[in-house]
Amino acid sequence: MDKLNRNHEMNDAIWLAKSLAEGEMRLVKLRRLKAPPAVIRSALELIGERMAALSENRLAEKLLPQVRKSVAISNERLDHLNNKTLIGRLYQEVNEWCIETDCFLDFPVEEPRTPEQEMDVLERSIRTNDQASIVGALIAIFDFVMLDLTFAEQELPPLPPKLDLTGIDGAT
Repeated sequence: MDKLNRNHEMNDAIWLAKSLAEGEMRLVKLRRLKAPPAVIRSALELIGERMAALSENRLAEKLLPQVRKSVAISNERLDHLNNKTLIGRLYQEVNEWCIETDCFLDFPVEEPRTPEQEMDVLERSIRTNDQASIVGALIAIFDFVMLDLTFAEQELPPLPPKLDLTGIDGAT
């Protein structure tokens, strides 16, 4: 097997294992939030599809334990961002609203889109006043932002120093 095919096979296996692990984590969250039965059923169906595909992919099966650990760590980072940042809390609120209103079922995406494509979808949706597409695009954009923050490896520049107010009149 040539290197290109081996890389493709590896990427497919990683995607499959990650998709299953993320689906499992999502199901736990949906149950914790007491999502409507249709949303839980949809999540279970997706997990079932991924498990069936995984049973036919030995490489994905071998990677699954590592991927589950990686997904759990990523979810810990995401939970931290959700609780400690304004964008995270907003992301969490939008996701919970979508779970409560079944809106995830209304936004099937045939092919994955890039952040730029989602921005184009958002712009077109705003111009045509397509509210459902606006919500769908915003959710996808929030997903990209949170993924970017969750997996960011670069350090941020240091915070500016606090002002020294000693000796300044009126400062307490």
